[in-house]
Amino acid sequence: MFRPTLVIAALAALAFPAIAQDPAAPTRSERVAFAEGAGSATVTGTITGYETVDYVIPGEAGERLTVNLQTNTSTAYFNVTGPDASEAMFVGSVTGNRFSEVLATGGDYTVRIYLMRNAARRSQKVDYTLTVAMRADTSAALTTPQ
Repeated sequence: MFRPTLVIAALAALAFPAIAQDPAAPTRSERVAFAEGAGSATVTGTITGYETVDYVIPGEAGERLTVNLQTNTSTAYFNVTGPDASEAMFVGSVTGNRFSEVLATGGDYTVRIYLMRNAARRSQKVDYTLTVAMRADTSAALTTPQ
């Protein structure tokens, strides 16, 4: 018997390669601190294989979070997860290495840097620079009629 949902699930699995997630792999977590009066911060680091790094960024509702990842390879990405969320609100391996969105709720947002499975299996080492900006969103003020 033909089951279209099984076919769709199989095609989706082929279309979106799995993210490198090994439960035994180390995950490092760091809180991003903005310097006094600064709206952005830049961090550099290295990940190897199945290692992941979580950067925790405090945000308020209505602020714009912008994240940009630069790497020396095309196999490193990041995801953004909101406070108390069970799934990512941004998936870099699908969308790219730049994220910018006005936050709907306040709390801690997590930016997770990871390697795609093909690079993680080869224990590839990747250097990265992550730039994070958190600013009040002024776009609403620009579009409001006077």
